[in-house]
Amino acid sequence: MSGFIFHVDEDAFTILEKYINSLKSRFKKSTEGTEIISDIENRIAELMQLKLSEQKQVITIDDIKDIIEIMGNPEEIIDSEEDNYADQNAPHSNSKRFYRDIDNNIAGGVCAGLGAYFKIDPVILRIIFIVLLIPLAGFPILLYFILWIVLPPALTTSQKMEMQSDNFTISDIEQKVKSEYGNVKDNFKKIKDSERYNKTRNNMNSIGIGFVEIINFFGKVILLIIGIVLILSGIGLITSMFGVFVFSDSFLFWTHTDMHHVFIPDFLFSIVNPKSVLLATICIIIFISAPIFAIIYWGLKLALRFKANDKMISVVATVAWILSIIILAGITIFEAKEFAFSTQVDDTIEMNLPKNQTLYIKSSTNMNEFSEIYLFDDGLEVYTNDSFPERVYMEPDFRIRYTTNDDISILFEKEARGATNRLARENTHNIEFNWYLQDSILYVDPLFFHKNNSRWTFPDLEITLNLPEGQKVCVDKNLEQTLRHAHTAGDISTYEIPGKCWIMTRDGLDYNK
Repeated sequence: MSGFIFHVDEDAFTILEKYINSLKSRFKKSTEGTEIISDIENRIAELMQLKLSEQKQVITIDDIKDIIEIMGNPEEIIDSEEDNYADQNAPHSNSKRFYRDIDNNIAGGVCAGLGAYFKIDPVILRIIFIVLLIPLAGFPILLYFILWIVLPPALTTSQKMEMQSDNFTISDIEQKVKSEYGNVKDNFKKIKDSERYNKTRNNMNSIGIGFVEIINFFGKVILLIIGIVLILSGIGLITSMFGVFVFSDSFLFWTHTDMHHVFIPDFLFSIVNPKSVLLATICIIIFISAPIFAIIYWGLKLALRFKANDKMISVVATVAWILSIIILAGITIFEAKEFAFSTQVDDTIEMNLPKNQTLYIKSSTNMNEFSEIYLFDDGLEVYTNDSFPERVYMEPDFRIRYTTNDDISILFEKEARGATNRLARENTHNIEFNWYLQDSILYVDPLFFHKNNSRWTFPDLEITLNLPEGQKVCVDKNLEQTLRHAHTAGDISTYEIPGKCWIMTRDGLDYNK
């Protein structure tokens, strides 16, 4: 009961249960009934605790009858609440307890509780407390905190009455609860009707409105910033797209001015059937520009905060964008048939070089004469030359390997694609690579190229220089980008080969000691 566990005789429990049920029946229709019953149960639990000791751990029927006599009989209140008021409230010998009065507290309610218990004004106790601070060297503070910890707070109505008096009954609890409930209602009504309440409510409304206005203001600023960012981003992307399609330059500020950017229509002519180039170009423009214009449009709506009936525009733009994707997919599938087969052609050439003579490998062309093609800011490993603007240059895959043969040989592996194996084989003849041997110097081009007016066939060239054991070789520093792999001994890296001289061993290129 009231959070405590009690061991009660069966007969005593029957009487207690009947008593509590009669109390609930008495106060169930009252507005304050729940609180009254709770306080009464708290009071009964306190009285039951007083009946227990180390030698006695069970509540008996005599204990319950004694508690009922102290608390009063609810039937007497029902029969004659007014006439028998004095009889019900006959004084009984109840225990008075210390509590902290948290309703009238300044700190922990210790002085207020002591004042209620001894019926002394708490102000007097507080003055005494302050006066004793200096002569007692702060001991009252320690005592106050000890009492704050030890003394429980008076939370319920019965505890508050027990703190002030040792003689109170059910009627006292009922009257106290009703009085407190009535005071609360009256105070709340007075507060609602007071000028201060209305002024506070108006101030709170003003604060709320101001807070909402501040949020709306910052929301508008954020939307404006987002709108401006979208507009500027869209304009930048449109400008870059226009530059790529017209001037072969994206005009992006982070790209280098000396970069040669790809001209999209020319690139399409290299890989797409000429009859489909115009349609493919239009579809690519729609595919790229539709989302960009949508970004710009939404940026304008966010920045200028205008509303427009743009459903028809959105539908048309979406349909055009989807059609462009479908057409591009169709062109891609159709053009993919032209590159369905891949064929490789090998050609091995032996080099008549005297034994024990060092072979020098040099670049026949200066890479500074070439410009790498960029799509926006990404290199494609495709190059152009101002002297031959119609050519497209690519990097070969140059390798150096050990061979068991006694002679030096060079192997060319050309690969290209076509609609059939025969066409793919024919396309390998469009791959041009210049090299020649002069005395003991092997000159190789750092790039190979596609023949004039030939369609792009995804060409690839792998060059393998086979060196026998004991052959000395020196590699030009300018070939460091062309040399992709070298058979080396130990932990020597391929990147270390250009710019130095080596000797071929069974384990690969090793230092020339």
